[in-house]
Amino acid sequence: MTHSRLHLPIITLMTVMLVSCGEYDIPLHGVPQMRMADATDITRTSAVVHASVGTARNDRLTFEYGEEGSTPRHTPPLTVAGDSAHATLSDLRHATTYVCRLVSDNGRTKVASDEIRFATLPNSLPKVSQLKQLAKGPTSVIVAYNITDNGGEQILSSGCKVHNTVTGQTVNRPLPSPIDENAEQRLVVSGLERTTTFRITPYATNSVGEATGGHITLTTDNTISLGYGGNLADIMLNDNTHYQTLSLSGAMNGDDFRCLRDIKADSLNLADVSVIEGGKEYAPSRYTKNDIIGYGMFSEMNVTDITLPLSAVAVEEQAFKNCSRITAITMPAAAADILPSDGCPALQQITVPEANDSYRSIDGILYDRDVTKIVWMPLGKTGTVELPSSITSIGDYAFRGCMFTSFIMSNSVTDIGQAVFYGSRVEKAVMSDALKTLPTATFQHCSSLEEVHLGTATELLGEYIFDGTKTRKIYVTAAYPPVCNAHTFATTDGYDICQNCTLYVPAASRAAYRSHPRWGQFKTIKEITTNTSEK
Repeated sequence: MTHSRLHLPIITLMTVMLVSCGEYDIPLHGVPQMRMADATDITRTSAVVHASVGTARNDRLTFEYGEEGSTPRHTPPLTVAGDSAHATLSDLRHATTYVCRLVSDNGRTKVASDEIRFATLPNSLPKVSQLKQLAKGPTSVIVAYNITDNGGEQILSSGCKVHNTVTGQTVNRPLPSPIDENAEQRLVVSGLERTTTFRITPYATNSVGEATGGHITLTTDNTISLGYGGNLADIMLNDNTHYQTLSLSGAMNGDDFRCLRDIKADSLNLADVSVIEGGKEYAPSRYTKNDIIGYGMFSEMNVTDITLPLSAVAVEEQAFKNCSRITAITMPAAAADILPSDGCPALQQITVPEANDSYRSIDGILYDRDVTKIVWMPLGKTGTVELPSSITSIGDYAFRGCMFTSFIMSNSVTDIGQAVFYGSRVEKAVMSDALKTLPTATFQHCSSLEEVHLGTATELLGEYIFDGTKTRKIYVTAAYPPVCNAHTFATTDGYDICQNCTLYVPAASRAAYRSHPRWGQFKTIKEITTNTSEK
């Protein structure tokens, strides 16, 4: 009985061993042969790992990786291409050594390849672009640059180094924190010394160190610094000098602008001025408002050109009313609302700084930013005017009193308002080939008008189109005679258009024009070719 009890544990142990051996997971195709290759494309935060998979190509494969001694991470299951597998490991730490191996799982066993080690690159200095100048004043400049790469570290500070080439002193002008690394960095560098050359260089710093971008060099001009505002009269007390150019900086209130009217200056540079509330009225019942070029602020002044404050956000209507000598205006960089002024017959050039996001100037003409609308046509602009093809319509009296002698309308224009050229000095006008209608008084009182070209789409002419002109040639390329109003060719000064003006029409349409009740009144009708030469 005792003998049986001694053998029972042995039998039980053997039974358990047999059962365990029967359940042992033996691979069906042997141990997979897998081998790691060196990592490639290593950066600060990523690397590409490679392995040959051998007989494990049909198993579930992943790369297992991590810092030595840490909990490993796994890639998603791999797609095998031929006999190899690849994966990009991301979100790695810079300057860190990683261990990586390939793991095979066939559902019964897991087998790992040999290990490789690789180190990610350390973080580096930032990268900064070339500095560009957006707008400039006598003692300040608006500049912009980009931080193209933060070097893998947060940007701690950024701005511009301003180097005075005369004194050799360099001063950092930092941007306020926090810094949006993905945005264009804009900085107003102000308080520069007058008539001095500066080298301005953009910079950015991270924990690794400081990097700089390409610099610009500029020389400041003379200016009067007004400080807190209201002291221009004291600065200019008893000064009767006639200045060719006068530049001002600082704050200006109503007292300053009223005083400005008494200063004799041909050219005014107010780029560094900030308009502030306060002081007395600068004109009857007109008071300054913060950053606003107000109604009548420069009315009837004898300046020939003016640069407005960069910081002004609006230019109200009639700000330059009856400035008969003004030839050029430079608008504010910050202006989002600009309205024109009347009574500026000498005005030839309107300029807008590149930094302005609302307006654009082309050939001295002020347009909206998308160049779809004429905001202000300078009356004194001479020579030939040709509008951009983005302009599709022109408003009433758009060129009233303008001095240009030749006008070419792009074929994108399909609509114009009444009396567009009223009282202008235009001598030759080429209208859009897509324009169907000439509204009432299109060229009324254009006393210098000699030649007009009407396009092939012309269908209708309104009243008194040529009243007050001495037109000698009218070219019409429309195949069918456009409809005319009873007073289309009527004049109020006795000049007989039909008797004194030659009408040029397509050769194939000459008979139709001759028999037309209105066009047929022209004494002389000639043929034209495609280059508008007559026969």
